[in-house]
Amino acid sequence: MSESKVEIKGRYRPEIDGLRAFAVVAVIINHFNKDILPSGYLGVDIFFVISGYVITSSLAGRESKNFYNFITGFYQRRLKRLLPALILFILITGLFLCTLHPNPTSLLRTGLTSLVGLSNLYLYKQSTDYFSESTLLNPFTHTWSLGVEEQFYFLFPLLVWFTGFGKQSINGRRNLLIVVISLTIFSLIGFVSLYQINQPAAYFLMPSRFWEMSTGCIVFLCINNRSKFQNYLSKVPPIIILCLMIWIFLFSIDNAVISTILIVFLSSLLIICLKENTLVFNFFTNRRIINIGLMSYSLYLWHWGILSFSRWTIGFHWWTYPLQIYTIYILSYFSYKFIETPIRKLSFSSNILINILYSLASLIISISMFFGIYKFLRGRIYLGNFSSTDFEYVQKSLPCERKSPIYQTNPIQCLIKTKKGNVIWLFGNSHASNLVNSLKSINNKFGYEEVLYLTNPNKSWIRNDLFKKFSEQITQGDLIIFSYRNILVKNTNRVRMEQEIKRLIEITKISDSKLILVNDLPSFGETEFLPNFTLFRNGPVLTRKKAEMIREEHTDLLKKYIDNKNVYYIDQFDIFCSSDNCPAVVDGNLLYADGSPHLNEKGSIFLQDLWLRYLPEIIEKR
Repeated sequence: MSESKVEIKGRYRPEIDGLRAFAVVAVIINHFNKDILPSGYLGVDIFFVISGYVITSSLAGRESKNFYNFITGFYQRRLKRLLPALILFILITGLFLCTLHPNPTSLLRTGLTSLVGLSNLYLYKQSTDYFSESTLLNPFTHTWSLGVEEQFYFLFPLLVWFTGFGKQSINGRRNLLIVVISLTIFSLIGFVSLYQINQPAAYFLMPSRFWEMSTGCIVFLCINNRSKFQNYLSKVPPIIILCLMIWIFLFSIDNAVISTILIVFLSSLLIICLKENTLVFNFFTNRRIINIGLMSYSLYLWHWGILSFSRWTIGFHWWTYPLQIYTIYILSYFSYKFIETPIRKLSFSSNILINILYSLASLIISISMFFGIYKFLRGRIYLGNFSSTDFEYVQKSLPCERKSPIYQTNPIQCLIKTKKGNVIWLFGNSHASNLVNSLKSINNKFGYEEVLYLTNPNKSWIRNDLFKKFSEQITQGDLIIFSYRNILVKNTNRVRMEQEIKRLIEITKISDSKLILVNDLPSFGETEFLPNFTLFRNGPVLTRKKAEMIREEHTDLLKKYIDNKNVYYIDQFDIFCSSDNCPAVVDGNLLYADGSPHLNEKGSIFLQDLWLRYLPEIIEKR
């Protein structure tokens, strides 16, 4: 997404624009429907490779008198290329967002940080999972990749200049190649290692993405070196490589690490192998395909915003697809034709520094305008039916939820009894937090002195010290409640969930307590995601049959444990769903904060009926 035309020392390579079109279409298809191309998001990784290739080629063909001339010329081109379309997208999207959300603070912050190339760091700080459902409602989520590229642009020209390549010294090419290959190896090792322990860091941070863009640089340096190895690779038929790339797009996201490595390697190989008079070359150099490639930056910017707002409003149906595709194309065409292209060719002054200052001034003005939207318009032009409190998770105010101060500093405090009588113990992940408020409202009614809980999706409560504290305090007659999100999300969650259930069952046998396994809420999923605001409808309604299908495996797993003594099963569907449907809004009240789903305060209170219906029978067997 860096340059509109690709050159090697002055020679335009239209087939690279065709490859860019291929990448952006894959990304858009994936974001429309992940079932069609589960790994189509890897088109972004193709963009990274192209960016590294293009930047190296643009720097290779330019003579610079000194470092000042070299670096200012580079940043002048970057600012003129990236800023205009981004500013237009951010301002219009931020303004429209305020009509859809009563308090879009965190979303607007993503947009604000994207203007200065830091949205990837902001999303990482928020512990965002790019593949989670919550990202779908943030119209600025996709700007993380621009942040990665812009941070790469701060480092890479320094490598180019100080290795001598930018000065076109005799050993410059060799020096740059050695340095880049070394950094590529370290970056790739970091990406693979981080992905196992900290997926957001591996996904969002530039150092763990450096290897993808630097691979493009290596490809350029090798192509121009005409080595025997490169000549051998160039004989590989491009159609085979392209088919392999499409095949990888069909991989599950569970194979993200190997898929990413393969797509970067194949993209690099395809750039080497794209020769004239081959089928793939002819396809990629088709005029219509090239036009899509030239528009790819604007297409990338606008498609996510349109799809995100669609999830807030009209949803996705057979009749909405043409409208959504047409809107994406029109906005992208306008951005490319009347913003990107004219401004890129515009020169305010022959002085490069003056041009940079003009660009920075426009950025400052844009930030000020966006800050005005953030400060004065959020909540004031909202057109929706609900208030900001309708979209607040109940767990945000819970002291023992995973992001709370107590949990972060000393979670063992959450498992210390303060009363002598029987208590309710609650475990699981964030979906167990949904149950806290309703349990606290009825625990005394059923003879329980207090509700003790610790919820986290990352094994923390079964740490030995926490488990020991829990084991020491549980007594006969205590009630343990366990709730976990639908295990279909990731197979690792299934293993973790079963470990926790088995450990709790052992405790019930030793302490003669009771365990209730609470089945999950109706998940509105990714394609029928619950919008925080519904402009044209009063909340989505999921059929009970489909909701049951979504969590069928989850239900089967829970039910296989109820044959154990003192283990019971409760289904939240009995409260939140009728015999036919599972609505998000009941009697005008929105019950969910998102489609994952997490309950809001009204939904948590609504849950009281679950305990009033089922606890008396279970407690009688005490």
